[in-house]
Amino acid sequence: MFPYQVDQEISLRLPDQVGDARHLYQLVNNSRTTIARWLPWANSMRSVKSEQQFLTQALAHYRAGDSVNLLIIYRDHIAGMISFNSFDVNQKQGEMGYWLGNQYTGNGIVHRAVLSICQIGFYNYHLNQIHIKAVVDNDRSNQVAKRAGFHLNQVIQNGILINGVGYQTNDWIMKKVK
Repeated sequence: MFPYQVDQEISLRLPDQVGDARHLYQLVNNSRTTIARWLPWANSMRSVKSEQQFLTQALAHYRAGDSVNLLIIYRDHIAGMISFNSFDVNQKQGEMGYWLGNQYTGNGIVHRAVLSICQIGFYNYHLNQIHIKAVVDNDRSNQVAKRAGFHLNQVIQNGILINGVGYQTNDWIMKKVK
């Protein structure tokens, strides 16, 4: 299943915890202010070693079938990550997340990656629903969900904690067309 070719510019692949950690850390570090504004984990990613630890844990979760974290490769460069952060096997649903380094935004990369991972979720993981949770004020992430065909399911009060502050979160949903 992986690597997965999205189009001529983009592919999705599993990370190599040793080989990719340095580049991912640099990407996070260079984009930290933007990423940390919306994603609580970004401020705790403070070294190549912490990135390696995350990737090791992510690959263990993948092997256990609990989640899948994929690198977004754009024109042969790591541009960010997209993931199913969790699966609810009983309800046949997954929760998606994504981020890009600042220098890669504005190229439709996340949009194309989201559409592709939805196909993976529906047809390879047999999901019936996929959720994206985005802070209400995160216009870019909310636009990605909307353009990809997700529908606003609900607004969750204190849906995500960032630096100890609870933020309203939009819960976007896409259902498998039968």
